[in-house]
Amino acid sequence: MKRTTIFKAMLAAGLSSALLYAGFYAFVLSHEEPACELPCPIPDHGGKSTCAPLSLDLQVSSRPIPSGSIYSVWHQISFQNQSCSNIEADVSVLLDGRSRLSGSEFSYLIWDPDGKPIAGPKDRLPFEPSVEPYRYDTNGNPYLREFPQRPGAVGFWYALRPGERLDGNSVRFDPHMEDDHPRDDRDAELPGSAYSRLRADLKAADKKRVTDGITGMRLLDPLPGYRVLEGWRFESAGRYRIQLIYEGSIFASRHTAWEKRLPFPLNILAENILIANARIPPSGIIEKKVRLKSPTREFTVAR
Repeated sequence: MKRTTIFKAMLAAGLSSALLYAGFYAFVLSHEEPACELPCPIPDHGGKSTCAPLSLDLQVSSRPIPSGSIYSVWHQISFQNQSCSNIEADVSVLLDGRSRLSGSEFSYLIWDPDGKPIAGPKDRLPFEPSVEPYRYDTNGNPYLREFPQRPGAVGFWYALRPGERLDGNSVRFDPHMEDDHPRDDRDAELPGSAYSRLRADLKAADKKRVTDGITGMRLLDPLPGYRVLEGWRFESAGRYRIQLIYEGSIFASRHTAWEKRLPFPLNILAENILIANARIPPSGIIEKKVRLKSPTREFTVAR
């Protein structure tokens, strides 16, 4: 009789636990994510996306460009998160116009007034110094300046919050020698009063080289908030078209994870239920390959 009573109690407890689990299971699966009014609610983690979680924008100044100048199109580049997830992407190009060998590629497409594509400029040879009239203001955008980077990360990875728009740094007029392998500081290389005259002569020579290097360039004053396209030379007057392409990986993570606010161990149980039913990715992060295209803009080359 005593064993029968114990068995019935255990059976009742088991049934109660099963009913509680079933109820909690149904609660988790019936829970709706907060409404998302952005174009791409949640990037999927199985198959192809039906929307673009990240957009690329291009704005071009209406100011005519002098023909023959290798500093031509004044423009601004922006990324915007169109999803309700956090989107992390390599935005090195926004920082100073350079890629960081992170696997992301950024390129310009330009068509002449007849609609024919124009080949891009050749890259500068490694360690080949050049005189540059403009310099990126890397302190211009406080978000880019202050955002912490992951240790050991290749590239400049920034996590855009839902709806966040991030603009690139602009350039300022600051003639200088661009060199991948710059010399040591003159004062450290030639210390002491015995070399003071030589240091002064070398610094004067460097300054003259920069001044001579920009002489004759058809340069325009920088536009606040804009950067300049370098290397493309347009000899013929007319209306041109330009577009930007970005290819690489992005990483999406949920901006709000309601189950993490549940008390332990219900938070762990809810997360496992969501993963088992393919509601969220197992790692919590979705990696996606993207190819983004900016709108096509027009610019004018003057005679």
